[in-house]
Amino acid sequence: METIFDHNITDKEFKELFGQFFKDKDDYLKNMTIENHARFNIYELYKLRNELKKAEKYLDLSGISTEDVIDHCF
Repeated sequence: METIFDHNITDKEFKELFGQFFKDKDDYLKNMTIENHARFNIYELYKLRNELKKAEKYLDLSGISTEDVIDHCF
């Protein structure tokens, strides 16, 4: 399964996006079992980086609608 770690997430990005949910990479990988959620996390990473075209690609791949994202945006 493709995850944020395949996209060179930095420690700072990880902490900002997921620090309140996961303590480290191992914890994230142990708990990330749903591929659509992993893709949505990649969307969040590219959105944080302001790489909107890439972000949109992963949002589409996740199958999560834009309406579902509105409350989750930064």
